[in-house]
Formats: sequence, structure tokens, C-alpha cells
Amino acid sequence: MRRLVIWMLLFNMMFFSTPLQAEESPQKFAGAGTFDQAKPRAEDMEETRYLKAWQARTPPPPLDRQWIIKLWQEQDKPVPKQPLPPMAWKDDSQKKQCESYLPLLRESFAKARNYSIQGDSCMTAEHSRAFLTHYRKCSQDCPEEFLARNGYTPRIERNLDLLEELGQKRCVDIGGGRPAAPPKQNRAQKTVQKK
Repeated sequence: MRRLVIWMLLFNMMFFSTPLQAEESPQKFAGAGTFDQAKPRAEDMEETRYLKAWQARTPPPPLDRQWIIKLWQEQDKPVPKQPLPPMAWKDDSQKKQCESYLPLLRESFAKARNYSIQGDSCMTAEHSRAFLTHYRKCSQDCPEEFLARNGYTPRIERNLDLLEELGQKRCVDIGGGRPAAPPKQNRAQKTVQKK
């Protein structure tokens, strides 16, 4: 009961008491539109000067909002790349042949990468070898910049050469390849063996 009384007293004091009147400035009583109102006071100018000096000293807030970072990135736009000159093909058959290498390169690269991640050294070596074969044929048959323009750099060739070498060593060390799958039997043969 005591708590209720205390709460009610506090409630009444907080919400029903009148706020204190603020001091009225002497400038308020000057006539509307007079020269005194239009002229800035010396104290206001001094406060503004201190405020500007303080703002200049403090560092700007960190750019931690996505939209701010996006705007910041838009300010430093990279210089647009000039379009590459067209490839110098001997004829249409060379162009078709070079473009036919791309799916083979893509497939063998993806498989070599996949088997490398899975830890299958024999299949990694096999698909790395296939990639290197296609890569070398393509580099002989096609213009020099064709492979680089399609994303196949000498670094990728070096990495897959290393994968092939390591895959071959590991494959030989573990016994020469994937374990053979058990031979499939017909259902009729299984029932005969059970009897």
C-alpha cells in the first residue's frame, strides 16, 4: 500500500506541476523588424566562431553505413577500360577451332579442381593432364592473347601442371588409381548363389 501511495505522489508531482518559466531575452521586446533584430550580436558571432573551430578539430564520423560506403565508392570510380582491339584471325575456321577449345578447357579445369578438392589424386592428375593438352594445343593453334582474354593465364597452366605432377606421385604411392568397383551381378545369379 505504501508503494502505491509513493507512486501516486511521484506521478502527481511529475505530471501536474507547472514548468518553470524561462528567462525572456531583452531582444524580444525590441520592435518587430527593427535594426536591433537584424543585426547579429557579438556573442552570437563568437559562439559561431567557436563552434566552427570545434567542428574543424573533430574528425568526421566513420563510414559505417552501407549507403555512405556506396557513395564513397562512387566518388572514386575507376577509369573505364578501353575496349580491346579485335583478335587477328587467319580465317573463320581458325576462329571456330579456337572457340571449340573453350568448352573442353572449362570442363577439364572444373573437373581437375573438383577432384582436387575431394582429394582424388588420380582423377585430378588425369583431368589436369587433359587440361594441359588442350591448353597447349590451343596456344599453338590460336592467337597469343586468345587464352588470356578468356581467363586462362600462364599462372593457371603452372598450377595445373603442378596438380598433375603431385596427383601422379600420390596416385602411384597409393597403389595406382581408384579402387575398382565390385562387378555387377544379375538378380538371377544372386538367387542361384543363395540356394
